[in-house]
Amino acid sequence: MKKALEPADPDSAGFKKLALYIGSLVNFTPDEFSGYAEYFGHETIKRNRHFINEGDVCEKLSFIISGMFRFYEISDGEEITTDFSFENSFITSYISLITSEPSQLFIQAMEDSELLTLHISDLRRLYDIDQRFERTGRLIAEQVFIDNSRRLTSVLKDPAELRYKNLLSRSPHLVQMIPLRYIASYLGIAPETLSRIRKRI
Repeated sequence: MKKALEPADPDSAGFKKLALYIGSLVNFTPDEFSGYAEYFGHETIKRNRHFINEGDVCEKLSFIISGMFRFYEISDGEEITTDFSFENSFITSYISLITSEPSQLFIQAMEDSELLTLHISDLRRLYDIDQRFERTGRLIAEQVFIDNSRRLTSVLKDPAELRYKNLLSRSPHLVQMIPLRYIASYLGIAPETLSRIRKRI
């Protein structure tokens, strides 16, 4: 069921930030993109609240204006952090969004976060209205595939210190705010080992 959200304001700093991001992918001017603001909703998610829970069907794709999110799964009663997403990027439970199957992961806000959100029905409508949105969707999906493939390869081949450096390079000022236990879980190491790595770096 589609959740009612506050309409996006095309003149807001957040929407202009999204317009610049989309414009970097395809030939969209800010003025052109602002004409599609009616399809986007504005929402805020408080720290520790969830964007999606395991078992729920994900029906939205959101752009992070500000904030950060943790992706995790539960295995044998233990939370396993699988990824982080930061401002100026999209979040969703992709498999659930595409297949309408229940999500196998949780996405949790690590701090108060601000989003611009597209419901899946509006996303498909935009695909039909303007081919540039379809191209944008393909480019984002390709990047997600590349990032996931690189992350899996890194898990299998790279030492924990290199994986931490790679995470740090993505958004260093925000990584410093993530509790050590979540980063250690993401790296597959003990918090004490992570502390030693951070001291060396």
